[in-house]
Amino acid sequence: LMPTDHWKNHYDFSLKSYLLLAKSAYSCGDLEKAYAVSQEILNQAHCFSDKLDAYHLVVLILYDKEKEEEAYMATHDVLLQLGESIP
Repeated sequence: LMPTDHWKNHYDFSLKSYLLLAKSAYSCGDLEKAYAVSQEILNQAHCFSDKLDAYHLVVLILYDKEKEEEAYMATHDVLLQLGESIP
């Protein structure tokens, strides 16, 4: 439905649409789709603040898939980017 260059020419709309798609997929239990869309957001987002909601969703997905170590590492990486740390 979106043109191939939508991230370039319609960045804000693309970001909001993809985040809604990821959250909808997660809510419906389609963790693979939610994860894939979240990864697309993380790859295309221009700044860290645009990535935060996608990071949050990725951590939830990893936790739901019982990948606690990966969820912890993702959380740790985000906190480091925010200038914080956890043991």
